[in-house]
Amino acid sequence: MITRLAGFDPSINTFFNALIRELGPVEYRASHQDANHGCFVLHNPLTHERLLVPCLHRSGTGRHTLGTHLVREAGNHTAPLDFRSALEWCLKLPDIQHSSSVTSRQRFLGRVLNSHRNLTHINARSTGQHRVTRLETPMTFIDGERALINGQPDHPFPRDRGDMTLGESLCYTPELGDRFPLAWYSVDRQQLTKSQAANLGVRALTAGLFDPSGPQTLAAHPPGHVLIPCHPLQQYHWQANPSIRRLQGQGRVRFLGMGRADWRATSSTQTVWSPEHDWMVRFSLSVRLQGRHRHISHAEANRGPALSRLLERPALRRWLRQTAHFAILREPMTLALCDKDGLELDETRIIFRENPFQGRRDERAEMLATLLQEDPEHGQSRLAMALARHQTSPRQWFQQFLDRIADPLLEAQSRFGLLLGCHPQNLILGLDSRFLPERVWYRGAQDSVSVGPERASNTGRDRQRQAEEEAAIRLFCHDLVVDSIFNIIASLTRAELCREGELLTLLKHWLMLRRSAVHQDSRAMDYLLASPCLFARSTFLANLHDPEAPDSAANGGPLCCPVPNPLSTSTSQWATMSLTESLENVRRAAV
Repeated sequence: MITRLAGFDPSINTFFNALIRELGPVEYRASHQDANHGCFVLHNPLTHERLLVPCLHRSGTGRHTLGTHLVREAGNHTAPLDFRSALEWCLKLPDIQHSSSVTSRQRFLGRVLNSHRNLTHINARSTGQHRVTRLETPMTFIDGERALINGQPDHPFPRDRGDMTLGESLCYTPELGDRFPLAWYSVDRQQLTKSQAANLGVRALTAGLFDPSGPQTLAAHPPGHVLIPCHPLQQYHWQANPSIRRLQGQGRVRFLGMGRADWRATSSTQTVWSPEHDWMVRFSLSVRLQGRHRHISHAEANRGPALSRLLERPALRRWLRQTAHFAILREPMTLALCDKDGLELDETRIIFRENPFQGRRDERAEMLATLLQEDPEHGQSRLAMALARHQTSPRQWFQQFLDRIADPLLEAQSRFGLLLGCHPQNLILGLDSRFLPERVWYRGAQDSVSVGPERASNTGRDRQRQAEEEAAIRLFCHDLVVDSIFNIIASLTRAELCREGELLTLLKHWLMLRRSAVHQDSRAMDYLLASPCLFARSTFLANLHDPEAPDSAANGGPLCCPVPNPLSTSTSQWATMSLTESLENVRRAAV
């Protein structure tokens, strides 16, 4: 029987998990009955006040389950705080004041509160179709995409929709929206730039995305023109762009109308899916999600075709055939409109991604992020509830995840220098009738990096290249282990299905066995097994500054947040080490 955690609030958990990780070490007061229950204590040395954040389950992996009864202490006096008051209290901490401006703190507070309002609204509107623990029938691919209600678990404002109106959210977000049409344009080929990996024609690629009986067909074949889709949320921005308006006046860009309403937003909002088409489509969006506008950069647009070309190399093709349970969704073509000078318009970039989830093929294909998120009704995950219902061993599930999902991802790194951004939203698991993971689809070519073999040269250029590769390997390990595997461990142990130390020991021994068998690049496994700290993206402090900055950690930039590595110590050491001691060791190691 799984324990139901009373008083669970997604906003409190995402905000304070991010803060505790980045502003640590944070004092932890364990209860007398259970060391995993207690509270985190934030100190303000200027006011001599303390904020107590209750902890329902403390995890050595850093993903804690937090309660809602926030309390301010001042001397012997205590008073409860609501969420907004607690946010305002935290933003007065000296470390936060020193690393931000009044304007940035006000902007940050507004985005956290916006996310909180949206989460409250989403959960109030969610029906049985959206519940993450709906176990009577298996989820389809799009069910899992729509059921990611809480968003990123360690982001201070995971459901900030920025400048989207309520009406737009009700139409175009995965949690609230339904089917919608795409807008269609006829564009002069000379006003298009493209990057592609295969011999794909734009006309042939887009022809399968619209209803052949619709109005687009009548205007689809002017001399030198091709059809281009546009997200309806982006339609206004295309029409308002002076360069596009100039091209429309010249007849080089023509708006044809709306297609059939058979598209739905996936969990990223930017990417749309239909059960009837061979391609998903990812769009630049000029709306702010999680603090930054979602324009596809030139570098992101080129990574899909580059990865597709890489996967056509004979060695990788043979390996993918042999590893049939592991698939990489290809993004072989990207398009963008360009202005009269041939410069690409950021807000018009489009990426085409393979869609294997059509017909009945999308059943039991569930995103890892959805499997791991807490249900606001009781604080437990769909994964934990499903394993308990099907009487599936959590240890068996975890072992099979390592063997069938983590193993090919590490092999791609060690054998081919291919680093895939395998965070939980990029991993779609194929589950069997007992909920065991049988296969995986990796998506997210824009998060992939290819590095060469390890270099031994001491030249300045090679040292710089080596440092860049080490940073890329750390990012890969963050996505695979900190974001994915550690969150699996936290999800299973929070439900008391198994002990955390047991799964950490299993993971450590599994990595050691893989390390002993690898004869190519072992840098990822060496880092995971030996480093006293693992580096993660900053989501709290980075968003407190400028999340739009190209090199900010919030925007996929450098890793800058050290977190304790429970794999670098023995199980007995880990079990007896307090979180404060562990974080202090991490800070010393980072320096």
